[in-house]
Amino acid sequence: MLRPGEYADVLRAIGWTLDRRLAEGEAAHVEIVVRGSGIVVCWQSSASPVERQAYGVADLEMLCERARALRDTTGTRPAGGQTELLRTIGQHLDEYGITLERLLRAPEGHRLTGVLNWRSLGHWYAPDDVREMSEARRRLRGTQA
Repeated sequence: MLRPGEYADVLRAIGWTLDRRLAEGEAAHVEIVVRGSGIVVCWQSSASPVERQAYGVADLEMLCERARALRDTTGTRPAGGQTELLRTIGQHLDEYGITLERLLRAPEGHRLTGVLNWRSLGHWYAPDDVREMSEARRRLRGTQA
């Protein structure tokens, strides 16, 4: 089961996978739901039916390893913005100790449902807010986009 402190890596790897699968396109909708000890990701682009990928415990470990490898490479990255966007939201979850239940991406932004201090939490991430969070973290790391 995922815990705060692991979301940035796992969500980054999920974003990388989405960027690869969508190639040059953009997902109109993405939903990430925690189910037991795993995660289910559903996405749809404007040109395709809904697709779905389930990740079990072993898959989540593999995603963490992939995220670490992504951090260590400067090579080609797939087109699209899901990698950075989901990593940034994951960093926010990790920083505040929020347990993810559901993350829904719509064209207007991301809607989070989670748990903080045993209380249900809802949070809205507007696209500009996520970009600003990402840029602030990049400045702290001293890296470029």
